[in-house]
This record gives sequence, C-alpha cells and structure tokens, in this order.
Amino acid sequence: MCIALVMLAALAGCGVLPPENPSIDANGAGADALQDMVPDDAVVYAAMPHPDDEFQAWSLLENSSHFTAIVLMTRGERTLRCTAGRFAQSWQEGLEIPPSPTPEAMEDETCVKARLDSIRGYLRQMSETDNSIPGDFAEGFTVTDLIDDDGVVCSRESGDQCTQVNLGADVWLDRRQRGALIAFDLGDANLTEAEVEWAMTQLRDQPAKFGIDPERPDGYVVSGYYNDGDPDCFEYPHADHQAVASVVDSVDLGLGLQLVATCSDPGENVLNARVSERSADAAFEFRGESDVEGAVRRGAHEAHYGWLAETVWLLDREGQQELFMQNQTFVFSGAASASDPGE
Repeated sequence: MCIALVMLAALAGCGVLPPENPSIDANGAGADALQDMVPDDAVVYAAMPHPDDEFQAWSLLENSSHFTAIVLMTRGERTLRCTAGRFAQSWQEGLEIPPSPTPEAMEDETCVKARLDSIRGYLRQMSETDNSIPGDFAEGFTVTDLIDDDGVVCSRESGDQCTQVNLGADVWLDRRQRGALIAFDLGDANLTEAEVEWAMTQLRDQPAKFGIDPERPDGYVVSGYYNDGDPDCFEYPHADHQAVASVVDSVDLGLGLQLVATCSDPGENVLNARVSERSADAAFEFRGESDVEGAVRRGAHEAHYGWLAETVWLLDREGQQELFMQNQTFVFSGAASASDPGE
C-alpha cells in the first residue's frame, strides 16, 4: 500500500490542520503540537492490530491529559509462540515475566488469555512511570450486542471458510479514568479493512457501551506501524498492519484527526515525534549482565512481551531500523471529518 499524501491546503479546506512545521527533536515538539490541538478531556484512539504493537505510536500517547483508548483489532492468537514447544524456547525463566495462563496452542483460549494478560501487565507497568497511561484496570467486562449487518466479521477461518464470528469486545477501564483497553476479536493474520472500519464505527456510534463517556470530544486516531518498501526505515508489510493503516489513512472515521505510523518522510503533512527518554527506558531497559540476552528484562515491553521474542526486543534510539523506534513518524490522513478536533 502507498500511504496517500494529502496537501496541507486540502486539509485546511476540511478544517483539519496538522501542526505548523512539526519536526523531530529531543523535545518531541511534534507530539506537543498535536496534543495542544485537542481538548484535555478528548478521546485518543490507538488502533492496533495486535496486543504488543502499542509502542509504535507511543510518542503520541505518553504524557497526555486525554482519555487514551488502546483498541486491539485482534488478540494475536496465531503467534507460534503459543505452541508449547516454541513457548518453552522463547520464554526466559528468571529474566522476564511469564504470561498467565501459560499458552498451550495457537488459537487456543490459553493463547488469547496469555496475550491479553501480557498487554495489561505492560500497560500497568508503564502507568507506574507515566501517570497519564491507563493501567490501573478494573475487572473487565464484555460487550456482546454489536451488530454486523454487512457480515464482514470473521474471527477464525479454515481455508476459505469462516468458522467463528465474535461480534463482541472485551473491555478494561482504568479506575482513574485515564483510558481503556478494548479488545476486539477480528482474526489474527486474517484482519480485513472492512473489519477495522466496522470496529471503529462501533466505538464512534456506541461509545457508552465500551465505557467511554459520549460527552467527551474527539481527539485523534493513530494506527500501528506500517511500511511496505521504503528501505530507509524498518520494512514491515504485515497484512494486519496494512488493514489498519489503510482504514486510518483513507476512511473518514468521524473521530477527529487521523494519523498513520510509518516511515520517516520530509513531507509537509507529516508529524515527527520522539518518545521521551523516560518512557523509552521504562519499556526497554535491561538490568544486570552487559550482554542484554542474559540480563533481567526490567522494561515493561521486554518483561511482559519477552516471551514473544526470539531473544529480546530491540529499540532503535537513533534511527528507524527496528520495528520499535524512539523517533516516530506519522502521516496525516486527508479523510478525517470536515470539522475541527474536539467538536
């Protein structure tokens, strides 16, 4: 997919204006400018394909006064790390936190629960460093009465046949009203653009069902990272990421500004931001051995998602050559509603 680049004049004509001259620097000026564009109590939606992608947009989520909704399109249930043999190889006992329950097989309920347990643990730990991050979760609840008139949702497939449909979502609300974790079940490795649009439409049309105050103004929607071929950045043409990025880029979701996390670009409709050193350390810090593979995974990402890595997760603190990077780039969508953020 080629992310559509829209001229600032077109955005201005829609009443949706990116920050003036956003640029990447140690102070995260681009992110600050975006945060200033929306009301303090606005809802910010981080639309993520899987439960471990959220750091890809962290520069636009951290240190904010907004209600942050982490929206998972899938539960990541098709990871090979959920098979007993692969889990035994990847989980480093004594160095990282095991998920609960221990996953037993791909697409098994133990795999789903393990993935969701890991992201709740990650957010809980990150919220201890950044008080704006939702992480003090109340007991979860399930939204079950969603409608799919067009029949686009398929949670599990076998060949060309849809074998399971889940029209619900699991929700965990932060007790301090900082945000929510919302997990749809739209099929890991089978996610479609129609499903992503369906999920975001449910949130827009029925926010109260998900524990979101409908009186809160809209802020912005940001996607997970996608890059289908620019060699200057980490190449990541994952189909699930493409589905989310395409919808955020091209469909008016009616939830405020829309930004796609992607490769560095000098265009005027691009926002560049940098994750703070404090958050980067909180997510990716190691303790102990000089060899990180033998060190305790102190950072939340390493600790809670370590079992999903071959060895450790790498953070690129200078460039954009790893999936997780401190310098982050976002392309503004021209499809956003013809209204100012916050209305």
